Amino acid sequence: ALVPALLVGGATPASGVTTTQGAICPEPQPGGVAGEIPTTLTIMRDAWLACDVHCLQLDGQPCINFGRPNIKFSLNGFKMTGPANEPPRSDCVTDNQFNALEADGIHSKFDEVQIVGPGLVQRMRRHGIGLVGSAADPVEKAQVKKVTSHLNCFSGVFMGSVNNSLVDEVVSVRNSANSG
Repeated sequence: ALVPALLVGGATPASGVTTTQGAICPEPQPGGVAGEIPTTLTIMRDAWLACDVHCLQLDGQPCINFGRPNIKFSLNGFKMTGPANEPPRSDCVTDNQFNALEADGIHSKFDEVQIVGPGLVQRMRRHGIGLVGSAADPVEKAQVKKVTSHLNCFSGVFMGSVNNSLVDEVVSVRNSANSG
C-alpha cells in the first residue's frame, strides 16, 4: 500500500491515500493535509486536515507551522498524533532541549491565526499547540477553538507573550508529564 510522506492537495492517486494506520483517506483538495508528515509543514494559506495525520517530527521542529499572519487551520474533526509514546513518554523533548526544539503539533509566531476544531492534537514532543511571541513582538488576536489536547509532553495549549487572543471550548487532558 502507498504511504505518502505528505499530501497538501493534488499529488495522490485517485483512489485516495493509505495512512500508516491502514485507513483510506480521500484525496485532499488543495489546502488539505493527509498522511504522514515527516518534517515541518509550513502553511501559507488556509488549510485543514482531510483525515487523521501522523507527525513524525524527525527534525525536532513543529508538525504544522504557520508561515504568515491571518491563516486559519481547521482540524475538521480529525486527529494529529505525534511520536511521543504513551506514558512514560520516552520520546519527549527534554528540559535541556526545550528552548532549542519547537517540536509542537501546531506552532505560530504570527498574529490573527486561527486553530479551529473539533479535533484532537496528541502525543507531541513538546506542546500540542504553541503560540509563541516575544516581549517586543507579542502574538495578537490568535484564536484556538474546540480543540482537545491529550498526552502532549508539555502544555496542551501554550501561550507565551500572547495578547488579545481567544481560547474557547478547549479540553486539555493528561498533558505536561515531562514538564518541570
